[in-house]
Amino acid sequence: MKKMLFEIPKPVKRFLAVGIVIFLIWKLLYHIWLQPMQWPDRPLVNAIANHTCSGMNLFYADKTYSYKTISTTHGLRENKSTLYAGSKALIRKNDKPVLSIVPNCNGLELMILFAGFIIAFPGQWKTKLWFIPVGMVAIHLVNVLRSMALTQIAAGQNMAFFDFAHHYLFSLTIYLFIFLLWTMYIRYFSNTKGSIT
Repeated sequence: MKKMLFEIPKPVKRFLAVGIVIFLIWKLLYHIWLQPMQWPDRPLVNAIANHTCSGMNLFYADKTYSYKTISTTHGLRENKSTLYAGSKALIRKNDKPVLSIVPNCNGLELMILFAGFIIAFPGQWKTKLWFIPVGMVAIHLVNVLRSMALTQIAAGQNMAFFDFAHHYLFSLTIYLFIFLLWTMYIRYFSNTKGSIT
């Protein structure tokens, strides 16, 4: 085991070390400071809901989609287990709740995962400083498209397909999208041009 550790190329060790440090700093910062303030969770949940409704209303002339934010200082409960604390947004069609967007669905963890990879991977900082925000906006837009599709499926009350799409199909889609962003960064913008060994 010790011999294997020394055989790992130096750039890979650096990437892993930086990645672990970023992960630990993020988790501490988020759970100690940001999550209790519901920042950036609340604004992201509201943005996803607002953009989802705006997108859905492009397809419906009578503007049938709206959202309502529900906030609480206690954990919101669903099926007798606490899923999240803070606020959620209910997307409604003709004032009937169709979809809940909770902090776990706002894409924040995905954006941090994306940014952490870009920061940890070799490359010029001037490139990273524009690529990370552009990537985060792109992830947000894909998440909005995901929420729009889930809203449409839920409005049609096809709950079996909704569960499959929510837990597997669209999760896989967004992870593949992030993987494509990473691949684009490695291929076109990093110092290594595709190889870290």
